[in-house]
Amino acid sequence: MLFISFIFGFLVGTLCWFAVTYFAGKRLESFINKIEMIASAQKRMSKVKEITMKQLNLLAQVEAPQKNSLDGKYKNILISEIQSLEEEKIEILRSLIKDNLDLKIVILDEHNQVKTMKLSEYMNLMGLSNLKDQAQNNLKSIRKFTIHEGKKLDDDDDGDNSNKTFH
Repeated sequence: MLFISFIFGFLVGTLCWFAVTYFAGKRLESFINKIEMIASAQKRMSKVKEITMKQLNLLAQVEAPQKNSLDGKYKNILISEIQSLEEEKIEILRSLIKDNLDLKIVILDEHNQVKTMKLSEYMNLMGLSNLKDQAQNNLKSIRKFTIHEGKKLDDDDDGDNSNKTFH
């Protein structure tokens, strides 16, 4: 009888040890995943910060007085680079939201006051939540032109091209 109770206690103890180890491993695994997500978010937000600093530097160059026409062409190149950096920054922010990381960010409002808000709230405030999806539905590329919400120009067209925007 003593031997049976010893075996039973040993089995119950072993079973409890395996259960505790299993559940602790699951918690440890979820904890490691959270740490990896935080590290990834920190890398992406530091990339956003770098992009913003580049944009501010380029914007300072654009706002400098224009000396000649060649300088004006250079400024156009800078403006297009600022826009491409903005698109890259928006994609990074969207990837954070896709990963369910609605971080709190600090921004300056139009009165230069510091505000803290969630990233999704900021994206909605700036009108960037579904901007790319809407734009892809209305774009049509014809050779080097892009038509927004338009149709192909024909010879029998009545001449009213007010609903077309070319870029």
